[in-house]
Amino acid sequence: MFQGIETLLEDMVKADAEWAKLGQVPGLVDGWTDVKDKAGIATEEFKAGDFCSSAWVTCHHIPS
Repeated sequence: MFQGIETLLEDMVKADAEWAKLGQVPGLVDGWTDVKDKAGIATEEFKAGDFCSSAWVTCHHIPS
């Protein structure tokens, strides 16, 4: 159903020609593991249909 969502972050990095250069700067990408971990959690929540619990998303429920 959501084809590609699991690999979205890695695909973006692979497609970025500057990423390899950034990785050579000491300390610049130290937080990358945290970003990947949080993206993994958000991805699982998204796939589960839980769009409002992620720390990455602010939900506003509009009354019908």
